[in-house]
Amino acid sequence: MTLQGNDIFYYTANILCLFSGLICAVLRWFHMCRPFDKEEAYYYPARKQVTVCYFLILFQFPYLMCLSSFDAWMYVRVFGILFYPVIFTVLLNRYFHYTERIWWRMSLHTVWIISSVLLCVLFLLALRGGDLLAGRAHIVCLLSVLMAVLSMVTMCYTLYRVYVDIRQFQYDEYSNEQDFPLRFARITIVLVLFLMLNMWVLYVSDSRMVKAAVDLLLCFLHTLLILIILYPQRNGKKYALQDSMQVSKGAFHLSDERYGEILGKIRTCIETNRMFLKSNLQLMDIALAVGENRSYVSAVITKEYGSFYAYVNKFRIEYAVQLQKEHPKMKQVELIERCGFGSRTSFLKWQKIYSGKQDVKSV
Repeated sequence: MTLQGNDIFYYTANILCLFSGLICAVLRWFHMCRPFDKEEAYYYPARKQVTVCYFLILFQFPYLMCLSSFDAWMYVRVFGILFYPVIFTVLLNRYFHYTERIWWRMSLHTVWIISSVLLCVLFLLALRGGDLLAGRAHIVCLLSVLMAVLSMVTMCYTLYRVYVDIRQFQYDEYSNEQDFPLRFARITIVLVLFLMLNMWVLYVSDSRMVKAAVDLLLCFLHTLLILIILYPQRNGKKYALQDSMQVSKGAFHLSDERYGEILGKIRTCIETNRMFLKSNLQLMDIALAVGENRSYVSAVITKEYGSFYAYVNKFRIEYAVQLQKEHPKMKQVELIERCGFGSRTSFLKWQKIYSGKQDVKSV
């Protein structure tokens, strides 16, 4: 195969993309940070799946062997819109330990199997390096787009669930927005959607130059992602996120007597002892103060008040109003600090809620 003109650029960009995928696969498989490697199942729950994902990127190699082949071009053109939605859905479900209803699991597996079979057929044709699909491109495009759209629906639904669960976790665990620790997950969601946008641009443009540009972008994203995930993104509050999901789904059941006992302790702690005045107050602080299981405390607060965040800040703003009446000349900065608010923005938000200009459910 003789390379000339733009073919050299196309070839170089694609081989860099494949090489970066191989390096990342090796790193992900053999490297785990200490001491987190001793609890691999928790800190690296999707390590093997991520390794396979990086390795499967190498299956674009028929394009390198036959740059001029229509079949090879058709294969790499649809590869991104079929491959990435399935992989992202699998990784997200594995990382967050989602359990789906049987009918939904069957639907997911059906979409994945059909997409995989279609890719395998296109892969085998691409290996031949011919132009067999030249007269059947419209059929391939129709099937590919149909399966890609179905895969995108499942991926977007999973991303939505991740966003909702993370948002709920933050409001269940923290009293100040400034302490929310999971912004990385939001960035990940944006990156996934950005990557899929590029895959669709490549497919629609039907341009080898766009393919080369996307390959170079993927090379950068592969490197960026592996540098981020080599160090575990889960904190020391083991299983807190999973417990929070279970609480929101009503997985914890307490007797009326036990429920009332825990609720009484929480009210004493927050309302009587005024722990809401403590800045950076977290759910774990309350659990330790009342001497109860964190998950039970979370379940009671969620059922009774909606979220820990709303419960604590309700008392903060009420106390702020009381202080303003007693000390009308008090500066706002001092007022915010004494009431436990993390910022002026948070204080103003709850001031609007207290005055009825904003619904508490909108926070």
